[in-house]
Amino acid sequence: MHDRLETIAATLRSNEQVFRGALADVTDTAWLHRSGEANHLAFLATHLVGARHYVVRFTGGTSTDPLEVYHGGARNIDQIDRFPSPQETLGAWNEVAPILQDALDAVTGEFLDEDSGVPFPTPGPTRLDALIFLAQHEAYHLGQMGLLRRISGLPAAEWR
Repeated sequence: MHDRLETIAATLRSNEQVFRGALADVTDTAWLHRSGEANHLAFLATHLVGARHYVVRFTGGTSTDPLEVYHGGARNIDQIDRFPSPQETLGAWNEVAPILQDALDAVTGEFLDEDSGVPFPTPGPTRLDALIFLAQHEAYHLGQMGLLRRISGLPAAEWR
């Protein structure tokens, strides 16, 4: 792994604990509870699994998102009519974690300096900038998941 990627990789590894904590002891009711027009836990968790697979492919790795049968690449909760269970989602998350680590380990400095070619709101044009954004994107949605746990009547998530 290139040294400029180490902090991002550490953040993503830390996020694995947060994700597991956010899904711990989630009831079926809380999983699909929607407060107004907000997303629910199922959508956010499914979206994050898909986003991790995107990062693997973005960095040159190979992966197939097993939850794509549910979301089909949808970017909006209203575009999805069924969701995986918390257990299936957690299994998919745990499956992609080592694949993501391997993909990050293979990244070179030259790769990080290339133009990303993605339309993300990044601090700059490089692939490193895109990876910074993608790590922040994951943390943003994990924060939402923590709040949704509380709104759904569950205790705060613990790091696991």
